[in-house]
Amino acid sequence: MASPARRDVEFKTFDGLTLRGWFYPAAGGLEKSPAIVIAHGWTLVKEMNLDLIAEKFQAAGFASLVFDNRNFGASDGLPRQEANPNHQSLDYHEAVTFLVNTPEVDASKIATWGYSLSGSYAIKAGAIDRRIKAVITVCPMLSTHKILQRMIPAPHRTAVEALLFAERAARMRGDEPAYGVVASEDPAKQAIFMIPGDVDWLLTMQKTKAPAWENRYTIHSRFDILSYHPTGFVEALCPTPWLLVQGNEDHSCPPDLSMEMFARALEPKELVMFKGGHFTPFAGKAFEDTMAAEIDFLKRKFILAP
Repeated sequence: MASPARRDVEFKTFDGLTLRGWFYPAAGGLEKSPAIVIAHGWTLVKEMNLDLIAEKFQAAGFASLVFDNRNFGASDGLPRQEANPNHQSLDYHEAVTFLVNTPEVDASKIATWGYSLSGSYAIKAGAIDRRIKAVITVCPMLSTHKILQRMIPAPHRTAVEALLFAERAARMRGDEPAYGVVASEDPAKQAIFMIPGDVDWLLTMQKTKAPAWENRYTIHSRFDILSYHPTGFVEALCPTPWLLVQGNEDHSCPPDLSMEMFARALEPKELVMFKGGHFTPFAGKAFEDTMAAEIDFLKRKFILAP
C-alpha cells in the first residue's frame, strides 16, 4: 500500500517569521500517530535527503514535520544564510506546537530529530519542552566552541577572531553581511567543509536535488555559534530518552567530542556508532542501518508494534 502523500506546510515562529516545510502523514492507518520534528544542520536545506529520512519514518508508522531553519531554504528570515542557534533552536518549540495541533498526530508521542548543528537544537528543545518524549541526534554539533576551534588551524585563529569582531562592528554600522564559503577543497578559502568526500556530497546534492542550496554562509554565523553553548542542556535532558547516532570518522563533529557529551548525559540514553563520516548516514548501508536503529528506538519508546 502506498504511503500517504506529503503536503507543503508552514508555521509561524514566536517572533513572527514563517517557516516552511513538508508534513508526512504516517502510513499504517492509525487515526493518530507518533510524530517527529526534523530539521537540517548548519547551511543545509530540507531537500538534502531529509525527504528520505521522513519516508523511512513514514513507512514505519511515524508522521514527520520537515522544515528549513529560519534564514535558509524556503523559510523566511534575514540575513539569508545566517545560522543563529539561539533563535533557530527556539523554533523547534513552534514546530512541536504545529504537530500538537495537527489532527493526524498523537500529541503525547512527539520526538525531535536533529543532524549536526540542529542536533543541539533537538537536545535543547527536549530539555526545556516536556511535550517532547524522545530525542534523536545524528552526528550532533554539541561542543560548539571546541568544534569551531578545530575547524580553524591554530596559526589562523587570532586573525579569524579579529575578523568576527570586525564583521560585527560593520554590521552595527549597517553594512551588508560578509559571506564565507561552505564547501571548497581550496585551503585559502577556509571553508567549513574541506574534506573531498564532504565537498563532493554537498556539491552533488546541489546539482541533483537541492538547487536552492547556496554555497555560502554569513561570517557572523561563526560568532553566533561560538556564543551558543548547548552542553548544559545535554545534562538537563533527563528523563527524556536520547539516542546518539555518531560516525566514527566524522571530522566535522568529531566522535570524541560527541562521546564527551554523551558521558555527561544522564539515563536514559543509547548510542549507535556507524562507520563513516559526517554525510555517510544519508546513503547506502549506513543510511539503512542507522534508520533501522532510529525506528527501533522510537518504537520501543512509543510502544509501537515491531
